[in-house]
Amino acid sequence: MRLFNRRELDTAPFTRQAVSPDYEGRLAFIGRLLDDQNCRSAVVLELSGNYIIRSTSRQTGELLLTELVLDDFEQGDVRSPIPPQPNSYETMLTAIGKSLDDRVAANVTIVEGQSRYHVAGWQRGYAGGSQGYVYFAETLDRFDLQRPEPGRS
Repeated sequence: MRLFNRRELDTAPFTRQAVSPDYEGRLAFIGRLLDDQNCRSAVVLELSGNYIIRSTSRQTGELLLTELVLDDFEQGDVRSPIPPQPNSYETMLTAIGKSLDDRVAANVTIVEGQSRYHVAGWQRGYAGGSQGYVYFAETLDRFDLQRPEPGRS
């Protein structure tokens, strides 16, 4: 298993841009890292704004583990000069991030399946007559995530 740390990310040959503090921005950041590392079978676990990403290298089959803390997002986004492809992690995770922002989600887990993503976590809602966070879980089809939502660019 290979553990990527912040120092390795800082020396990567990418340009830095501001990353938005919402799920859409953070998951786009994570998606670009997964694309650039040529990964598959990704699992993204968030706990209080910090992330653990487990994936497998397509070249070697090696298990990769990446940890990102809040400071990594405050320092900026990792962007490659190549635009994201329609079936890239960046595209998929950005779409999932938009959905999570709409839910006002927290502490989410994203597990990649064969052609679907399983997304679970906590969202704002009503439980026991008072507003708080309630558990949610859903399975999103990869092909639906590639279609732009009406009114969204």
